[in-house]
Amino acid sequence: MARRDATSFEAMIGRALLGDDKEKELQFIRIDCKHYAMNKMFCDCGNILDQKKIQLLKNDTDRIVAVCCDECRKTAENKLKAKDLTGLIGWTWSNWDWKTSIVHVAE
Repeated sequence: MARRDATSFEAMIGRALLGDDKEKELQFIRIDCKHYAMNKMFCDCGNILDQKKIQLLKNDTDRIVAVCCDECRKTAENKLKAKDLTGLIGWTWSNWDWKTSIVHVAE
């Protein structure tokens, strides 16, 4: 029997459904990273989005911005700050290995 890739959607969804709470959260973040890297494919700067290097900015309404690097991340934050009067409260950055809340206050 062939061994499944540990980063296949099937394997990741299985771990997300059967794991503990911390494992579930990590796997769902990874599923989002893989999904956006596969579907968007390119960052606004032209670089290819890699599933393990992609950075996702999400809000509570599931709006997602996908970028390739820290420089593009800062650019995306500044664009959204200009549009979002709440100062990005409720938005979070995540990548393959971490998730951090943005707690900017409106200026």
